[in-house]
Amino acid sequence: MRKNLNTILAGLIVTLFATCTSGCSIYYVKESSLRIEDPFSTNHVAVVRLVMSKEDQTEFLQNAVAEKYVKADFWYDGELVPDVAVRSKGNASLWETLKMGSIRVGLKVDFNLFNRARSFHGVKKVNLNNGWVDPTLIRECLAYELFEQMGIPTPRASFVDLWLNDIHLGVYTMVEQIDLAFLTRHFPKA
Repeated sequence: MRKNLNTILAGLIVTLFATCTSGCSIYYVKESSLRIEDPFSTNHVAVVRLVMSKEDQTEFLQNAVAEKYVKADFWYDGELVPDVAVRSKGNASLWETLKMGSIRVGLKVDFNLFNRARSFHGVKKVNLNNGWVDPTLIRECLAYELFEQMGIPTPRASFVDLWLNDIHLGVYTMVEQIDLAFLTRHFPKA
């Protein structure tokens, strides 16, 4: 666990340093040349880009409370998953984030809403959590890792550096959705 924690912290520090030195409003983050088979690897902070039309972006940002899906392309370290569904998510975290005037809301990405046969590395949905009440941004991943080590069925999670078109949202936690795929993996005989 100590090795994974050190890897996570090192990745966050590199990402935060790169973010601070490149500027938050500039559409530039060096894409990783590393191809990862497991998008929930804790050895790497992936760059995730959600690219949508300007109209959808405006609608999405102005009406985040509606939690309405819009179409976007999902880029994970240069790997494209086209035409995914993206919406804001949350309750208190969503309202409080918007009340503070921030657009850094939690997001839900549905890979197969528009194409039932599609998944992303076997996952149909992921949640991009903004770490609303966690200034360290590591509590969620640490808790999931502890649960896993205790033998508790746990969703996979990793850190991502998130962009919405040309807006840099920063470090988020990408968490697999607890759904039928999750249940089948953890309880195959149920």
